[in-house]
Amino acid sequence: MKKLVIIGTSDIVEEHIKCLIELKFQILVICSTRKKSKNLHYLTKKYNIKNSFDNFKTCEKFLKINKDDFAFFLAPRIKDTESILLKCLKYKKKIFIEKPLTNNLKFIDKIKKYENLIFVGYNRIFYQNVILLKKKLNKKKNLFVEVSCPENNKKKIQTNSCHIISILIFWFNRIKIINIKRNFSYILVIAKIRSKGLISIRFNFNSSENFCIKVIENRQIYVLKPIEILNIFNKMHVSKQKKLFVYNPVNSQTINEYKINNFKPGFYKQAKEFKQFLKKRNKFILNNITYAKKVIEICNKIYKNSRHSQTFQK
Repeated sequence: MKKLVIIGTSDIVEEHIKCLIELKFQILVICSTRKKSKNLHYLTKKYNIKNSFDNFKTCEKFLKINKDDFAFFLAPRIKDTESILLKCLKYKKKIFIEKPLTNNLKFIDKIKKYENLIFVGYNRIFYQNVILLKKKLNKKKNLFVEVSCPENNKKKIQTNSCHIISILIFWFNRIKIINIKRNFSYILVIAKIRSKGLISIRFNFNSSENFCIKVIENRQIYVLKPIEILNIFNKMHVSKQKKLFVYNPVNSQTINEYKINNFKPGFYKQAKEFKQFLKKRNKFILNNITYAKKVIEICNKIYKNSRHSQTFQK
């Protein structure tokens, strides 16, 4: 049974804890980065966690005298992530860290030497839907990908839409942004992918719609809308109504992430992969620092709205 030191007590942390307990992890410590956290008390009591702290300094004192083998599970406030991660790296233990790892590329370069210790939590790449499409789209040519990201504000591109960018990187690995246009209501990004494929990404601020990814591959249309629900269309059904022909796409398959298990989509498989990461000394993971850097580069490019094209290599 692997013991974990959890840093962070947000609502999303409880969703992680549910999966970790199901996979037989033991929570050695839970620590909040804010004083008088109500969630800290709630989680400590509900999950019978023996050691809880409301600041990281006190937690560190405990870790210095503790003899247990453990790993870190980090999901603090975004503003605390970099400083907490640097402190945890001093222990030379393996670390799960929630996205976004950082928006600072210099910080990524600073921690590059610890790549074999860090597992970055982009849970959408563990969706069954997303994994299925990676297999289906592998080596396909002339794809057109249409993405819609309804965000509240521009800053959310770095902290939330990064999940969508992580899916695109997971599928295609290399993306070249060729144009960015914007006004007060939207940002429109045009990018190239392998084998003459194209992506358009619309960031619609305060729009009343779901996040959506649509992939067009000849007759096959793959639609993730919302991202947790995949519908595959492969032909049109033609009917006649009041002397008019009506054309409706035929849905050949639907996969709903919410029906796969009782956990937050992607979290259980992600936790399972993290467990394997802890067991195997030199296990390669896709969602490492290099992968996170690709996501951050593209998010920063869009956020800063540079009009110069740039290629992001492997």
